[in-house]
This record gives sequence, structure tokens and C-alpha cells, in this order.
Amino acid sequence: MPRFLLTFFVAAFLICGCMSLVFPEVSVAQFRPQFFPQQPSRPNWGPPRYTQPGPQPFPPVYAPHQRPGFQRPGFQRPGFQRPGFQQPVYPNQSYFRPNYRPGNLPQNPNLLPPGGPAQPPRIQPTNPRLTAPQPANPYAKTPTLAKTPTLAKTPTLAKPPVEKEEPKEYSLYPRMVAEFEPQRAIVLSVSDLQKHHSHVLKQIIEQSAGHADILILYNNESQLKQAVDLFPDSADLPEHVSFFKLKLDTVWLRDFGPRIAEEDEEESGTRSIDFFYHGVRPFDDSFPERWAAKTKGKLTKVPWTLQGGNLIGNGQGLGIATSRIFDDNKVSFAATGGYSNSNSEGRALVMKEIKELCNLKELVILEPLRFESTKHVDMFAAFLAPDHVLVASVDPRSDAVNARVLDWNAKKLAALTVNGKKMRVDRIQIPPRDNQAWSTYTNAIFTDRLVLLPTMNSDSKTLVDKAYAKYRRLLPNHHIAKVDITSMKKLQGSLHCMSLNLPAFAPMPKGVISFAQAKRLAARLPANVVAKEQQKKDNPHSIEKRLRKVFQSASGDHLVDAYAVGLDQETITLLRADDYKLLRIRITSICQTDRYWIERNKKKILEKGAYVKRYVNSNRGRLE
Repeated sequence: MPRFLLTFFVAAFLICGCMSLVFPEVSVAQFRPQFFPQQPSRPNWGPPRYTQPGPQPFPPVYAPHQRPGFQRPGFQRPGFQRPGFQQPVYPNQSYFRPNYRPGNLPQNPNLLPPGGPAQPPRIQPTNPRLTAPQPANPYAKTPTLAKTPTLAKTPTLAKPPVEKEEPKEYSLYPRMVAEFEPQRAIVLSVSDLQKHHSHVLKQIIEQSAGHADILILYNNESQLKQAVDLFPDSADLPEHVSFFKLKLDTVWLRDFGPRIAEEDEEESGTRSIDFFYHGVRPFDDSFPERWAAKTKGKLTKVPWTLQGGNLIGNGQGLGIATSRIFDDNKVSFAATGGYSNSNSEGRALVMKEIKELCNLKELVILEPLRFESTKHVDMFAAFLAPDHVLVASVDPRSDAVNARVLDWNAKKLAALTVNGKKMRVDRIQIPPRDNQAWSTYTNAIFTDRLVLLPTMNSDSKTLVDKAYAKYRRLLPNHHIAKVDITSMKKLQGSLHCMSLNLPAFAPMPKGVISFAQAKRLAARLPANVVAKEQQKKDNPHSIEKRLRKVFQSASGDHLVDAYAVGLDQETITLLRADDYKLLRIRITSICQTDRYWIERNKKKILEKGAYVKRYVNSNRGRLE
């Protein structure tokens, strides 16, 4: 070994020895881990050179953090303090038993610091109300915890028992009458009935003779003459048909007409329920109010939207509808912290309001047909009795989706109970859809003695015969008749949509005339009245025929039968075919199919705009 290395090690040894003599607290033992009672560390609360004797043995029943040598996670071990670092003392940190008394400390005067022996930190209770005051004399025994003075309770007045409100007993009145009950008349309209649809009205009048009365509403004498001319033979006049003048926009009475309810037996009156009608037809919207005024009945205006074809009842407080009522009446609630199921809350509110306003004991929501524009319940269901309902079915091989929807609806109705009896559900097969057109055998006209079954020439003869036989078997005492409605296929409506049931207790309005009186009134009209009206519609120089079509709204409703005569970026101007009045509507309110039609014929529509403007000025047309 080189000499300089030996000299270095000897010098280092001497320096370390001298330092150990000068600084006795700096030793290897101080840096040794303090984990055992035999090597206690200096308590952090003591003076610099004072060493406290090690803790006494204690049974292992105490908490682990009270064991000697136990180090809390994140704490530094004694002996590894940074310079100038003061070890924190926590309430539960102690190296002594909980019942250890300062009076038992060894009274060695050589080890006592100035001022007496140091006291170990006490375990402070976490509850501030139980904190005991510290004794003034440090040598006194540990005092017991002071008891908190109990406060006298203020006598409270006894609360009266809360009486639980008993649920109100359901009253059947005012009662919404079912369609299979006795009827005074079937109400129809010829307000915008076109000539190519007149054969449907004629079939209804012929098949209902001797089984139900018919009341026809008309706007003017020209429409009255067209209806009367359907029966030119004076020897065979339909005596069960009467007329009443009441202006309307369309023939779809079921959608906007009033729901006639029966008042209490003591009052023996009627009540017309008028739902809010969302559309651009003012005369249709005001029809329930005008009808109640002319029949002197009560009127209940409902701020909710509900089309008549989407609510049918059994006459005993049970109603069924589709989920379209939630689309027509959108209700949303603001979330107030946390999760809020506003969708279910809004649906519950809509159902509650409709049940109360229609006085329904139970309202069952079904699923509408897929790819069907109206989404009405009468397109696939009809009540035949209070506990008997007829539900349509579709061949799953042709339409698997709607087959499952109808099966689910039938299963849901079969689970109902009416007057202690299980609901009887029968199925009737209908043809598959043709695009958005449906031929459904439940959208029929019902009375207590009559069933008018709608059919189309595109229907399978086998399905039509099966449907006819089904009604004959289920309703043997009824007159079952078929009505061909092929011409109305594109209108996406049927017999039930264009009719309105007038219950037997409901009065007829004043001013009703019989068919014979209507024929005499029509005979006094000028012979060219109808001819002039038809001439206006057929004039090739006035409006191009190719621009005439039946427009549908975005919700699938029949909007208007009109000519498209004007167009801009947001609106389209239509000339109604029945009275040649202009109607301006927003393009966004039209269905998607009609928007494509407008886009394809945009050039032709704009070319006719100037002529229509001159026509309006010369003929005093009215822009609504």
C-alpha cells in the first residue's frame, strides 16, 4: 500500500475520534433505527439533553399506533430530523399508556429538567365538547373529565296527528261515451270533398240506411247541391240523411271535432271537450266551440294537443292512446342538481292531465305503427265492448317490425282488467303497408247496430273476406258492410278519420234540414252554380293542373288540397282548390316528400306567380 494512503486513513481516524469526544451526541447509535424498547429515542417534547425512560410493557389490546416504536405512515423516525425541523405532535401520538400518570415518573434529581419533570402529551379527544381543562399544578394528578352541564329541554307542543287524505272515489261522470253504444247520428263533412271522392259518401249513405242516421255538414249551397245530386231519383230519397250548414276547412272531423261526454244523470246534459288543435285550419280549430254554442251544451277547453283518432275509450273510464301524445305535448323540467329524469316526469304530467280532463280512470299508452304518418291508435285497435278490444295483426313475413309492435300492444291490452274481468283481445289481419299508405280494418265506422268496413282495390280478396267474416262472428247482431275508399289512399285517411259519433243523448243543433228540404233548396239555385265552380277548377288557362296536389304537414296531417302558385326561401303560397283562396305556409311545416316535390317543380311554381297575383287582384282573392 502506498504511503500516502496509509497516512490519509490514519489522519481520518484521528479526526473522527476527536469529533466523537467533542460532540458526544453525534454517534453511530443515534443514527441507528429506533424500533425496539431497549433503544428508546429522545422524546421530541423534552429539552435537548434529556432522555425519557422507555415505555413500560402493556397488554396487546391497545391500538397499533400506541405501541412503542410504531411509526405513522409519512412520519420521520427520531434521529432523522432535518436541521431546524420540529417534529409535530398529534393528539393521538404518545409513547405512554393511556392511564400512565406523571406522578409515577422516577424522581431522580439528576435527570429532572429545570421546572420539574416534563409531562407526556395527553391523548386529546376529538369531540371538542368533551375536552377537559388542564390542571394548573403540573404535579397534580390527572383530573377527570368535566361533565358538560345538561341543558333543560324546551317543552314542545304536541303536534296534532296528520290526517292522511283518502283517495277520492272515482266518479264515472262526466262519461266519455264509447262508439259501440247507441248513437243519434254519424256526422260527416263535405267542406272540401272532391268530386272523385263523392262515391265514398254515397256508399256510406246507402249502407247506413235503416241502421244509423247521417248528419252532413256543408259550407255553402254549392256543396249542398253536389251532395244532393248524388241521389237524382226523387222516388228513392235517403230519409235518414239530414244537413246542417257549418263552415269547415277539411273532412277529417275525427281529428279536430269535439269529444262528447255525458253529464250526471241529474243534469242530463252534454259536455264538449275541445283539445288544442295544432294546424293552419281556423274553421276546423273553432268547430268544437261553435258546436257547443249551437247545441247549448257545456264546453271544456283543454290546453293539451290530442287528435281524436289517437284516443278511444270503452265508456267505463278506460282509454287507450299511442305515444304520440308525448310528441304533441313536449314537457321538460330543468335539472336541480343530481340526476333528473325529466322525460319520465314530463310523460307522467301529460298522462295525469289528460286523465283528469277526460275523466279517465286509466289511460294505457301503446306503440304506434312504424312508417305510418298519423300514429293514431284507431289505425290498429277498436273497442267492441267495455271488456272486448280488436287489435290488428300483420304477417311477419311481410313486415316483421310492425308484427312485433302489434303483438306487444295486444299483450299489453290482454293484461288489463275491466270490472273484474280480463280484457278480451281478438286479432284481425290487415294488409301490409304500401309505402306510407295503410289499409286497416279497425279504422271503421262503429255504432250499436252498424259496422262500415273500409277496403281498397289493392287489398287481397282473401284478407277482405277474412276481415268481413271476423266482424260477422264477433258482432252477429250488427250490419256489416264494405266501403271502397281506394280514391282516398294517398290522403292516408279512412272512414273513422272522416266521421264523428254523436251519442244518443246529445241534442241536434237548430237549423237541421232533411234530405227532401235540401233537395228543394238546391232546386231553387241557379243551374249554372255548380258548373261555374267546376269551370274555375278545370280552366287550363288559370292554373296548371300538374301543380295541384294534396299537401301533407310535417306531422303527417292532411294540410290542404291546393295549387302551388308562389315560392320564396321560407314560405310557399298555395291556392286552395275548393274556394280559390290563397294560403301562405312555411316550407318547414310540410312533410319531406312534399319538399322534394316543391324542389323539383320550383321553376314551374315561380312562372305562375305573376298570373296568380293578377288573379287575386281581379277576383278579390283573400290571402290568409
